[in-house]
Order: sequence, then structure tokens, then C-alpha cells
Amino acid sequence: MLRHNAWDILSLVALAAHLAAVCDDGASHPLQAARAAEYAGEHAAAARHYETALSTVPGRAERLESLERAARCHTRSGEWEAAAAHWQSLIDEPRGRRVLPYVELAKLAEHRLGDHPRAYVLTDEALTLARRGLVRPGPDGGELSIEALEHRLARLRGKLEKHR
Repeated sequence: MLRHNAWDILSLVALAAHLAAVCDDGASHPLQAARAAEYAGEHAAAARHYETALSTVPGRAERLESLERAARCHTRSGEWEAAAAHWQSLIDEPRGRRVLPYVELAKLAEHRLGDHPRAYVLTDEALTLARRGLVRPGPDGGELSIEALEHRLARLRGKLEKHR
């Protein structure tokens, strides 16, 4: 039993060394390096790795993951314009049937970029698409639900009317 446990420990050491090498080598494994940097709280570095991954990952799922995670990392790093560009890319993505990019970009536009008209247009578009069944809203009661979009739209309408 001791010999078996010793082999397990040695195998884990070898695995840890391999994983460290993969994560440290952002050039050949940018998606893995990005995930590791994000997990470590290094959001600016993670965003750079995700952006590198955008041009190297083969599949659509990895590309969408890279866009979303890059947007989140840029937001956490205070890079609002870069985050907004990635959320917009997700909105522009063919067959991108999610409300999340609209809501996240609207929040950035409203709270970080001070662009209330843009936030209103994005929220209105998301609500219209959700009502027509062209994007999937979140569950009832959540920030991606139709009710939450209606509430956000009404609040933004009030802000716009106040500033006229």
C-alpha cells in the first residue's frame, strides 16, 4: 500500500509539473494560460491570453468562451472600452442567442461609460428579441429574465427623461 501511495504522489508531481509548463507557455496554449491567470486573479494577463486564444482556438465554443471571459477580465481590470468591444462581438456573433451580452454591455454603457442612450437601446433590443423568441432570456427573477429587462428599460427611460 505504501508503494502504491508513493507512485500516486510521484504521478501527481509529474502531472503538476506538466500543467505548470502548459499554463506558463501562453504562446502555445493561450486558452489554458488564460484560465490559469484568471484563476490566479491576474485579470489583465488573462484578458491578453484570451485575446490570443481568439485567433488560435479551433472551435466556436472555445471562441465564444474566450470572448466572454476576455470581456469579464477587462471589466475586472477597469478596461471598460475593451470589455465593451468583446461584449459587442458576442452580440454580433451569428447564432448568438443569448441575452447576457446585451445586459452586460448595457450595464457597462450605463455605469462605466456614462452612455445612457446606448444602454437603453441595448436593453430595448434584448427585450424585443427575447419577446420574439430570438434570444433566450434567463429564468424568472434573474437579471436576464424578461421581467428584469422590463425593469431595467423603465429605469433607463426614467433617467433619459430626467436628463432632457
